[in-house]
Parts: sequence; structure tokens; C-alpha cells
Amino acid sequence: MKIYNSSFGPARVAEQETHAYTVLHDPSKALIASQRIHPGDLQGIAYGRHLLDVAQAHLDARHRKTATERILEARATSQVWFRHQAVARDLVESIREEEARHSPAVRSLAHSLGI
Repeated sequence: MKIYNSSFGPARVAEQETHAYTVLHDPSKALIASQRIHPGDLQGIAYGRHLLDVAQAHLDARHRKTATERILEARATSQVWFRHQAVARDLVESIREEEARHSPAVRSLAHSLGI
């Protein structure tokens, strides 16, 4: 359902719910809430920021590969925006700490963030 000329609606509620559960480190609830958002529900960097929350939830749930995939998607929304995101930097650094050998995707993300 899309509500035109409104910045608030079901997708925004799900976005905020995902963020809240991510901050509370409740990945199962965050990931359930995130499933109510579909590509196109949020535009541009709003979707990119949501993807960073989803990546954090996956990382908290120990789904490192899926977290990396969501971070790559976030970077694809806007590379200029992405390189200034402290959340993205923290996520990539956490993944790097857990990996014995850094994957090409993680090396690429680290390079994008200047780390």
C-alpha cells in the first residue's frame, strides 16, 4: 500500500520498528519487521539506512554473509552517502574482526569507507 504525498505510512512504521528492535539488539523481531518493507516502499538513502539496520540485525543473529550482502545493497543506493555512514563503518569493522580471511566483498566495503 502506498500513500502518496505523505512521508508517513506502513513502510515508515515498519522502518522505525526495525530500527527500534535493532537498537534493542533483538534481531529476530527486527528481521520480522523488516520483511514488511519491499523495494520501492522507501526511496534513496532512506532505503539505504534501513538496509544498514537490517545488516546489523543479521550480524547480531550471526548471519555474517547476509549482513555483508545488505551492506553492499546499502552502498549501491548512494556511494557518496555510504562513505560517510558511521554505522556502515562499524558494521564492516565488526565483520572484519570476525573473519579470519577478509572476503572480496568485505575488502571492497572497507575500501569504500576508507578503513
